[in-house]
Amino acid sequence: MTTTQGRVGARRRLLSGAAVVAGLLAAAVMVGHGLVPNVHGLGSALDTVAPLLVLAVPLLLVLAGAARSRPAALVAVVPLVLWAAIWGRSLLPGPDRGAPQLRVASQNLRADNPDPAATARAAAAAGADVLSLLRDAVDLDGQTTVMVTHDSRAAAIADRVLFLADGRIVADLDRPTEESILAALKDAARA
Repeated sequence: MTTTQGRVGARRRLLSGAAVVAGLLAAAVMVGHGLVPNVHGLGSALDTVAPLLVLAVPLLLVLAGAARSRPAALVAVVPLVLWAAIWGRSLLPGPDRGAPQLRVASQNLRADNPDPAATARAAAAAGADVLSLLRDAVDLDGQTTVMVTHDSRAAAIADRVLFLADGRIVADLDRPTEESILAALKDAARA
């Protein structure tokens, strides 16, 4: 083996190793991003960035091709498969969702927001999108969501609505409609 062949082989091993490590790291972040606590916004940042890691797949495939490494190519596809399993279903039409849509939620009511009132107004104006996002979090991701609202339309997306008065539950509705919520509010006001 010549010195040139040795350098080429070393370069390919380095590229292959880099592709494998980067692919496994991207896969680990995709799978484990929800385990990172939101300390100094790190958890929120990872929640935002994790779905975008699929954009690394073409670069990983190029690295694997340059290294002529089948194992690196296989590992490069792992983030794509994980992305499809975790977030891909949101792109598929469902029986009650119509055409596929991507939604982005942003939380910037933190202390460093220069105008939290304007942010809150903008969020309220986008109410339907936020409610849809909450419903999808329950239906698609199995998340438990607690919402406190005086808006009967917003409450009607819930599986269950509890009515409180003086810290006590005064009414409880399963699978409510806006009309049943308004009726329960009237009954609670009479009591």
